[in-house]
Formats: sequence, C-alpha cells, structure tokens
Amino acid sequence: MSGTTAFRYKGKSLSVQEIGKAEGVRFVLGGSVQRGDGKLKVNAELSDAATGAQLWSQSFESEKNDLFGLQEQITGRIANGTDRAMHLEAVRASQHHKSGERTVDLLLRAAALELRPETIDGLKQTEEAYRRVLALEPDNLGATLGLANVLQYEASDFYSPHDMKAVDRAAEEGRTLLAKAIKLDPDDPGVQYAISVGGADPGQCRIAVERYIAQRPMDPRGYTMQSFWYYYDGNPEAALRAIRTGIALHPEHPYNFELVNLGRALLMLGEDDQAIDALQKALELNADWYYPYAYLALAFADKADSMNAAKAMLEYRRTAQEELVTFEESGPDSSPGYVDMWKRRIGPNLAKLANIGKTG
Repeated sequence: MSGTTAFRYKGKSLSVQEIGKAEGVRFVLGGSVQRGDGKLKVNAELSDAATGAQLWSQSFESEKNDLFGLQEQITGRIANGTDRAMHLEAVRASQHHKSGERTVDLLLRAAALELRPETIDGLKQTEEAYRRVLALEPDNLGATLGLANVLQYEASDFYSPHDMKAVDRAAEEGRTLLAKAIKLDPDDPGVQYAISVGGADPGQCRIAVERYIAQRPMDPRGYTMQSFWYYYDGNPEAALRAIRTGIALHPEHPYNFELVNLGRALLMLGEDDQAIDALQKALELNADWYYPYAYLALAFADKADSMNAAKAMLEYRRTAQEELVTFEESGPDSSPGYVDMWKRRIGPNLAKLANIGKTG
C-alpha cells in the first residue's frame, strides 16, 4: 500500500485481520523505528492477514550517519525474507483447495520447493511440479524457465559424474526449453537468468547474468551465477565479492550452491579455514551432495591435513560413485585465467590427494 494509505493507520489499535480486510490484502508488513545512542534500530514483521499469525520478523541496526547503507540492507533482506515467507504460506493454503490442480498452485509449490536446500530429490519434485504446469499450459513462460533451470542444475551439479547419459539428457532438454522460452518472451528478466545458467556460449552467459542483476538487483540468484562465472574467469576475488553480496540479501537462508561458491573462492585465495567452514555448512544442508566434498578434500590437502582430506575423499566416493576427486584443467566454461588458477591452486592439491589415496 502507499505511504498515504499506511499513514491512515498510525496510532490506531487495529488488528492485522482488520487492516487486511479493509485493504483487501493477504499479507501485512509492519514495523517500527527506535533511536538511541547514535543508532537506529528498525524492526519489521510480516503477518498473515487471514489468521493474524506472524510469518517472519527481522531487526536491523545501524549508525545514524549510515542511513543509505541501512536502507539498502533493509530493502534487500525484507524483499527476500518476506518473499520466502509468503511463498511458503501460500503453498500451505493451496494444499487445502478442494478443486482440481491449478496452474497457480503448482507454480507456488515449485517456488516453495526451490527455497529448500538443494537435493536431487527436491529438484525432482520441483521438476514434476513444472511438468504438470506445462501439461496444463504448454506455453507457460514461468514453468518453461523453471524447468529449464532445474534440469541444468541436475545436469551440472547433482547427477553423479559417472552417469553421463542422465547428465546429457537433462542438459539437452534444458537447452530446448531455454530456446522455447526465448521465443516466448526474449525480454523477460527470467530469460536472462536462464541463459546465465544453461546457455551454450559462456560469453553470452556472462553478459546475461550482468543483465539479470541490472534488472533484478535484489535477487540473490543473480550474484550466485555472477560468482560462478567470475570463478571460471580465474578471478576468485571478484567471485568472493559477488557471492557475499548475494548472501547478504538473505543471510538466514543461504543456498547450498552459494556456500560452495563462497568456499571455493576462499580456497583459491588461500583462506582454507574459512573455506572449510563454508563447505561444511553446505553439507549441513545436504550431506549427500558430492560437490562440496571435492572442494573440502582440496582444502584439507592444502592444509596438509591428510586425515581429514582422506575422510572427505571417502565421502566424495560415496556420493559421487567416483574413485578420485577430479577437476579438469580446462573445459567449455573455463578461461586462461581459470587455467592459471588451476595450475597454482587446484593441480598441486589434486596431486596431494592422489598420494593420500595411495597411502590410505
């Protein structure tokens, strides 16, 4: 609602339900500002206007002379925190509908599933929801983009490296859906994000992610992909700045892949302990994902911690069903800068892991 509308309720003792009914809204965001000792403290909370239940709350504090910084912090974190809470609540409500499956219910379900820690089972559930939408509405742009992204996530990060048939199948269908989405609406911001995830040309992917961030600067996912491409440019400093920007927009619920991006950027910069901490946090969200174990093994090898490196390798073998941790020196996503970084930071530690494997 506008500031003028909100001002009408100043000083009035009305319940959330009464405000929701009067304004015809489902959710109400309220807050307060406290001043003292040279600081400002802003309290914000999101409530369900139907039940009055509090869905989300957060406090923000800053020096009075840093109002611009506080405004940026509040804007991003409220946007992401409330979006998450509203999606989850809307899904719970949609599950009580007595009518048949509706497109909006399925899209909400998929969006809520995407807020959970990434696992192959979760991605498969999300994939199923998007496929159901497309069965009802074959040209639904949101579902087309959503399914394209999910399939690329599965192919690049979650299918076991030994199952290349599944990897290729998912990647090919993802590219087909992306091409369809571009034809449906090439100007949609989501198309730019999907290109950054699954585009065939790394140069186009890099351009697309910058466009997406310009259009949606408060979406952490844009900075995740920006960090990904900076990493494969061999620029871990820029990758670290990008991923920290994204995580700062929703620090309570970082994604698995954000934490992996954070960990590997820190590892390339020689910050092994911080890298290990980030990678272990990623594994707390999904202990069956092989990807963090690979970088964790490298980090322990870099610290000359053979025992923990061996443990990480064992977990990698269990989850990836591969004998050795491997990272290609060059590939379709890499650049001369990445090759140089590989020679300095990855190759020597892979050699250490190979020796640990022989002696272990």
